[in-house]
Amino acid sequence: MCCSSRSGSASKSLWRELHLTEPTSLLWRRRIAFRDALRCRADHRSRYEQLKRDLAQAHGADLMAYARNKDDFVNEVLGVRDKTEAPSVSVPQRP
Repeated sequence: MCCSSRSGSASKSLWRELHLTEPTSLLWRRRIAFRDALRCRADHRSRYEQLKRDLAQAHGADLMAYARNKDDFVNEVLGVRDKTEAPSVSVPQRP
């Protein structure tokens, strides 16, 4: 998703990505667990921030390489071996 805006005579593009996942799916459980881990640990947050900066500089516009190279860190934080595993998380109840 892209939103463009003009600021003075310079043009800016603001990019936002929206990821939709099925609640309780493996991907959803990994994302929620990773989010929660980052919220709880300042050391994880700072390491992840630096990793993202390093990968952005190293991979530029190659988003697949950027994402792929975050996997080991995400797995380490989650305490799992690979992308086929996820810790258990609380499932929201439907109203």
